[in-house]
Amino acid sequence: MLWPREHFRVAFKQVVSDAIDTHGASVLLLVALDVDSIAAVSILTSLLQAELVAYSMVPVAGYKQMAAMTFSSEIRSIFLINCGAMIDVYSTLKLTDQKVYVIDSHRPLHLANVYDRHGTVVLFDDEGQAEDDFPDDGSDIAAIELEEDDDSDNERDHDSDDDDDSETEADLVDTTATNGKRKRTDSTGSLTSDDNGDDNGDNVVDNGDNSDDEEAGEDIDGGGDDDEVRSDGDGSEEDEAQDNSGDGEPDAEQVPPPATAITSDKLPSKRYGLNIKRRLDILQYYRGTFHGAPAATLAFELASQLNMGTADKVWLAIVGLTKQFVAQQIDADNYNMLVQKFQDEVLALPSNGGSNDVVHDFKYQWCAADVVHGLSALLEAPLHVARKALADHVPDALQGTSDDDNSTDGTPSAPYWQHSFHLALDALPCSSTRSCVLLERGMAMAMQLQQAVVTLGVSILDRKLIVRVKHFRFVCLRLSEEEEHLCGHPSTLSRLALFLVDVHREQGKWIGKHAAPFVLIAHIKARNVYLVVGVTCPERAGDIHRNTLGTAFALAAAETGAASTYDGFETTVMELHMDDINVFVEQLHNVMDA
Repeated sequence: MLWPREHFRVAFKQVVSDAIDTHGASVLLLVALDVDSIAAVSILTSLLQAELVAYSMVPVAGYKQMAAMTFSSEIRSIFLINCGAMIDVYSTLKLTDQKVYVIDSHRPLHLANVYDRHGTVVLFDDEGQAEDDFPDDGSDIAAIELEEDDDSDNERDHDSDDDDDSETEADLVDTTATNGKRKRTDSTGSLTSDDNGDDNGDNVVDNGDNSDDEEAGEDIDGGGDDDEVRSDGDGSEEDEAQDNSGDGEPDAEQVPPPATAITSDKLPSKRYGLNIKRRLDILQYYRGTFHGAPAATLAFELASQLNMGTADKVWLAIVGLTKQFVAQQIDADNYNMLVQKFQDEVLALPSNGGSNDVVHDFKYQWCAADVVHGLSALLEAPLHVARKALADHVPDALQGTSDDDNSTDGTPSAPYWQHSFHLALDALPCSSTRSCVLLERGMAMAMQLQQAVVTLGVSILDRKLIVRVKHFRFVCLRLSEEEEHLCGHPSTLSRLALFLVDVHREQGKWIGKHAAPFVLIAHIKARNVYLVVGVTCPERAGDIHRNTLGTAFALAAAETGAASTYDGFETTVMELHMDDINVFVEQLHNVMDA
């Protein structure tokens, strides 16, 4: 259920009340691996400590880990920090008598959480969406599965004993699928249906966009095999003449069959017309991901209502907000509004000194962006980079870690990402010399990672590796061993993709009709997989669009049978086996062309 912003304190008081008469930790904190989550959980733990409520904290990397969890009988309340808003929490966690409180910036909210029928899921509402934005409650409020159309077709073909209503609904689904039949672009730029012609595995470039002089097609694997993704056409006069030949009347076999629109007079009944409209409303609601208010700002709102909005909590909220700004997850208008809010909070603090920077007794002084970059590097940098940066300055920081699954004494150890989470958590407060040194070394690693991103981005531009197809651009990279170590994290690859988008937009190239989503594909040899990340391409810096690539990725993977091994909270990231990448890119083009 959506919990009103002005009543956050009531929900927290319920957590405190439920902790009475428990003999152990009654609160479980599940925290995602990002800076905003760490800032939010730092605020939340200080509130729990003030109320003498025992808690346990577990970093989580993805939904599979969450689904595999079991909870002791002592756990009464579970907080999900930047994880859980986009899934059916009750079903995923297999809840019994626990109550779940979700503080998550990921959107869209799963409707099963909004219309919580079990009374166990509380969504801290940032009031970023009006009530009219949510489809009405019903038995079909869950996200529609990718295989639903196929299942409907199978039911129509094989379940001859279905009642009349079921048969009519299946026919409508089939009609919609037929009318929305996916088209693909052949080498001449004309549209052909999927079942016409031979499929040679080529990914066809939209030759109608010649404004991007720096873009040229290259094979994914660097070879010339027919089943590799590549761009066609060499810009010769013959090709141009061939392209221009399509300006007149097209050949009969090239004209796609006209689509038959579903009109109200063709619907079997008014009820089924409403069913189709509702289905489309739900599909539209789940189409594309975006972010709401940072979790740290919601946690600070709770602290303020409890009269605990101290200076350190203001700073933590500012760090969470800055993380969204740095990652381009918040638009300029909302960011400026929240900046003004926290400027007022700073001015209202006693003896604030009139500065938005944090100054410690150790004479360290950083802005929020410095802290975000440093913490992100501690979370994302691989072990060998962290070891080189920390060994001489904080010798005990990496004690017990190893490159394999065993610790230095041979006993099984936790994955390194769990250790890096606690490093970042220790570094954020800057309350001791050790934490300040950790953060300083994190900033040094951040500079190293950013240099690698810029170097790789410039190399992509110089080599003209970016390929334009009809609905998106993409580049496929074979990273060197050093590049793979530095840029092999999904967040680092996303920064590289955003860097390339920013460069082209500032050059006036990827704007207007030339703006298109950008997909970056990187071969990770250590795991023999391809990492795929997708970002939007707003026409102006500071604008934020819904990212529909996550839905397109899932559809393309489902229709090609490619299984993603990535388990995280960002839907616009996939990890595919190297044998699946060519057909995935081709099918992604078909999906976005539908």
